[in-house]
Amino acid sequence: MDFQPPDPADLDDVHSLNRAFLDYVTHADRPVAALDQLSEGLAESFLQLTPDGSQRLARSPFLIFSLAEHEHKRWHRLFEGRAHEDLISVLDKPNDAEARLVSAALGFLWQLAKRRPYAARVVSGASLGWCERLAESTLVDLFYHAATESGLLSFRMPDNVGFWRRLLAAGTSEEKPVRRAARLSALQSMLTKSHDDHYRRLPAAACSMPMLAQSVADQTSVSKSKARGYNTPSDESTVNKKPDEDVRER
Repeated sequence: MDFQPPDPADLDDVHSLNRAFLDYVTHADRPVAALDQLSEGLAESFLQLTPDGSQRLARSPFLIFSLAEHEHKRWHRLFEGRAHEDLISVLDKPNDAEARLVSAALGFLWQLAKRRPYAARVVSGASLGWCERLAESTLVDLFYHAATESGLLSFRMPDNVGFWRRLLAAGTSEEKPVRRAARLSALQSMLTKSHDDHYRRLPAAACSMPMLAQSVADQTSVSKSKARGYNTPSDESTVNKKPDEDVRER
């Protein structure tokens, strides 16, 4: 499958969601201070951002917040339609501002995953399997999860000090090349962070063997008997072939 990156309209939506998240964590009334999730004084650096710096941070090419995509037990429960099993979590609903933001983010990722699952993975940092399961869900179910599931919204990688120092410093620089380099570095850190994909079954490596055998067979310098590959049926031309007349049978 060819990789199809997010198009400009998709990135505009990412930037809008980031601005909404920044507005939420710095202005909205919250039962728990979202900035407390950041480690080692990063919250203070965050609050010292100028309006221009905040706008540049929002223009990161990925969502700077997370929807708990890597909490596979939670999302397995939601994807399997078992949202009512934990009555305590149902009673502990998110506030209205959080629910609206989560609904908007899930709706955006849902439609993007249906069109371009790899692009959804890039902007969300989630596994490809999570994006595929999200695309299989109904939008009504996702809005229900957003309205009833608390704790989905958080800063992305809040414990990664290097990730956030890069975004809050070089990522908000007035110099475009510096910003671009910082964003690409942060994106690489986000995508290469090791997470098991609990949402899909990867194909076995042996599935590529027939293609490998065919590739070998295409090389004229290799005989057909060597190119067939392991467990490949014998070529009819080599079965019950009589010896040449000029070859003495022993």
